Amino acid sequence: KAVEPAKEPVKPVGASYEAAYQLFSQKKYDEAIQMYQALVDGGISEDLADHCHYWMGESYYGKKDYNSALKEFETVFQYKSMEKKADAQFMIAQCYERMGDKAKAKEAYEKVTKEYPTSDKVPLAKERWAKL
Repeated sequence: KAVEPAKEPVKPVGASYEAAYQLFSQKKYDEAIQMYQALVDGGISEDLADHCHYWMGESYYGKKDYNSALKEFETVFQYKSMEKKADAQFMIAQCYERMGDKAKAKEAYEKVTKEYPTSDKVPLAKERWAKL
């Protein structure tokens, strides 16, 4: 059974970030990606830039473009903020799993459990890891 992408409440941080999330939640992935990219290109604060990359990754994942999704999730790790890293690591594992690379998926799920032990993604990561 496929795991649904994480749901996140919209943070009141500006109309354009909110509008991009609205597009994502309506499954208008191409429009969401364009808006998140515009925010990043426009110099959005670093604490939101990692979120933009994360949600671009979720959007590509929604489009089943797992290679592009991986790139966006990996970009999250270039930022200091820790907020989206466990989620991004989990989604990296999801991408590898969807792409049929069980070894990399297992490795990525294991990383979720070891590097982010307090994350709410740990039980799900362990469950997915066990099934590979």
